[in-house]
Amino acid sequence: MTCKSVYSEDGRLVMFVCGKGVKDHPCETVGCSNEHKKLCDFPLGGKKTGQTCDKKMCNKHANRFNVDDLPEEIRVRVQKHDTFDLCDAHLRHVTRLLSKK
Repeated sequence: MTCKSVYSEDGRLVMFVCGKGVKDHPCETVGCSNEHKKLCDFPLGGKKTGQTCDKKMCNKHANRFNVDDLPEEIRVRVQKHDTFDLCDAHLRHVTRLLSKK
């Protein structure tokens, strides 16, 4: 039997759910076992152009970013969204690019 922990938006444990067919899809941030709620929207390039990172993230580890604040070289590869969620690695990448301006 599989069990998963369910957490509130502010990270508090709300309940455990156990049973056959229960699937646990945890956040892929190291050390986090929260259920993922979002995927990284960072647009990939090269052979993976048109795809996104899709790293699984819980609400706590998703970094919300406004598309208009992205560097031009990334913004041109983004589909029409107002905001997007970045994993920690892609947030660091975007932050480095913005600091070079």
